[in-house]
Amino acid sequence: MKLATLLLFVSIFIYCQPSAADFNHLSFQRKVNDALAAVERTLELERSPRLAEEVDHTYGAKYELVDLTTNAAIIAFMTCLEKLGLNGLILGSIVEGAGDKPLTLRFDVSTTPTFMKEVKVKVPMDRSYEQTEETATSMATKVLKAVRHVTEFHYDVELEWSLSIYSGTSVDERTVLMSNKSSSVIVKQAKESSRLRISPRSYELPLTWLLKQVNLDDMASQFKVDTSRESTKTPRRNDDVDEAIVFSGRLSSWIGQIHTGLYGSLAQIEGQHDPALEKDRRGSNMSDVRSLEDPVFNPILPL
Repeated sequence: MKLATLLLFVSIFIYCQPSAADFNHLSFQRKVNDALAAVERTLELERSPRLAEEVDHTYGAKYELVDLTTNAAIIAFMTCLEKLGLNGLILGSIVEGAGDKPLTLRFDVSTTPTFMKEVKVKVPMDRSYEQTEETATSMATKVLKAVRHVTEFHYDVELEWSLSIYSGTSVDERTVLMSNKSSSVIVKQAKESSRLRISPRSYELPLTWLLKQVNLDDMASQFKVDTSRESTKTPRRNDDVDEAIVFSGRLSSWIGQIHTGLYGSLAQIEGQHDPALEKDRRGSNMSDVRSLEDPVFNPILPL
């Protein structure tokens, strides 16, 4: 199916999502070292970024590092949203209209199959046979290829999806950020279309926490651990970081639901494409997203 825009949507968020549960220290070190090797050509000679664990620092600097890395993650999230149509101008207008109501990001998808035609196809077989024809003057032998007759059923499968944002419970008044309709012909050898249909599905992500961290006037991230709060025990054990991790987990889960549910369904639909002639078969175009096995890390500025 023609899924270029949809592939872009999922790819952007897959690349921007961090997950505390999936954090691998050795993998993170490798990514930092690879990044430093790539950017050292552009850094001034006296600048030599290193991992924080390799630099002498005060305990307070640990809080600064938490603030810095979390703000980097927030900016990465906002950059993703901007690429998907939620720029500062649109976001400011939506937030102003929402007032105190929470904002929710929503992804809707469905497919609709339509029967097109029935086609009779002759499929060559491996075996052949000879046929002799006798005329008044001679005998002629022909070698004929055996064929089998197959009935194909052609369906036009339309995929429709949209990414939108709404405030409170006003789903019907949501603002569509990005949408697309595309179609593909699926050929089956049985007249049955129920498995070609994806009933309308919706996947939602609350944006309340994320937007509270951003100054919409200049789109700057302003996350900071409140060290004066009694519940703040360490740079990791505090309410602010806990809320950041909860949002990150929700984002990861949201993307996982779309990636697994949507692409699993589309792969099932494409798997039913079964034309009688080998030349009419084609492979799946889902491999582009499935190949994204190693999400990039959120860049930081080491102490």
